[in-house]
Amino acid sequence: MTIDPVRIGGFFSTFDYESVLQQLAQARLQPVQRLEVEVARAEVRSQLLGNISAQMNSLLGAAKKLTTSSSVLGKTATVTGEAVTASALASASVGTFTLDVLKLATATKVAGTAISTGLDSTSPLNRSNLAITPTAGTFTVGTAGGGSAVLTVGSTTIDNLSLLDASNIETPVIAGTFTLETATGGPATLTVDPATQSLDDVINAINGAGVGVTASITNDPAGRANILTLTSSQGDITVGATGDSSNFLAVTKLSGATAGTTVNSTAGIAVMQSLSEVVADITAAGVGITATITNDTNGRPNLVSLSAASAITLGNATDTSNFLSATKLLASPGTTSRTSTLSIARLSPGDKMIDADFFGGPPAAGDQQFTINGVTIDYNTANDSLNDVLNRI
Repeated sequence: MTIDPVRIGGFFSTFDYESVLQQLAQARLQPVQRLEVEVARAEVRSQLLGNISAQMNSLLGAAKKLTTSSSVLGKTATVTGEAVTASALASASVGTFTLDVLKLATATKVAGTAISTGLDSTSPLNRSNLAITPTAGTFTVGTAGGGSAVLTVGSTTIDNLSLLDASNIETPVIAGTFTLETATGGPATLTVDPATQSLDDVINAINGAGVGVTASITNDPAGRANILTLTSSQGDITVGATGDSSNFLAVTKLSGATAGTTVNSTAGIAVMQSLSEVVADITAAGVGITATITNDTNGRPNLVSLSAASAITLGNATDTSNFLSATKLLASPGTTSRTSTLSIARLSPGDKMIDADFFGGPPAAGDQQFTINGVTIDYNTANDSLNDVLNRI
């Protein structure tokens, strides 16, 4: 007997297979979700344990403080009366103590006389022991009856005849070679030896180099001969070369000069003027002022004094040098007579005492000592400065 297959009409059209798939997927994810819940719980437990550990450490630290001398083990001191105050350490013995004042001390101060030397008025301004070094530039002086004059502080006149290592050139010259070249005359390498040549000797060597360069000493804007000038008849001058071994071009301030058929030192090549020279310039300015270097109350040449027949005026808004303030003249009182308000020399407390400018010369050399109130202070002039000694006191 043959049985026909069972057929259900429209089965696939009504079967919700999407819902079945979602439920199957959800069933597969349940183990993963349970693991995620366990991980979250473990993280919470770890955080709680960390908090408990931190709180225990804090409690332990607080407990340790109780064992220090500044807590429950500390002691206090009580004073009867108002003359003295007292405090007690944790190690202090317990008991009652009596303080008897037998004698009261008095404040004592001992001051010595000035210990710095005076000015070295014949040395360059930047080496003359001035407390404030005057800067290069201009300053103005005048009188009511004689008008005003603008004076220049800068390099002095160059000594071109002495050997270079004995001249007043600002920077020592190193023996070696330097190079000059002109556009059509070619290069020339010249040798300089400061122990056997003067500046004039080097100038003559440049002039005889055969590259069309003529060297000469010319005046700066203040009229002082301290500029080295090169002129060329063979086109632009090139100063210096890679193989140069002498610093001559830098010392004469030609290295940074503007190129051309004429090249000049960018500034004076001699040392700065001395205080004596500037004082002489003030007197020679033609405005009726006589300037002198005078002694301070300790007999040291430490002041600049000005005198005139009419009221003296000092300074101008266009001044570029601090000379008047460095010499303590700018704020000085007076009319026909003006003097530095303070000593203008210095003692450098940071220098080793053997190099410092003491009025009586440097202290005795070697290991030395002195005693103050029973305390011995040791020093060595080659190793210690005045500041070092003051700190030990």
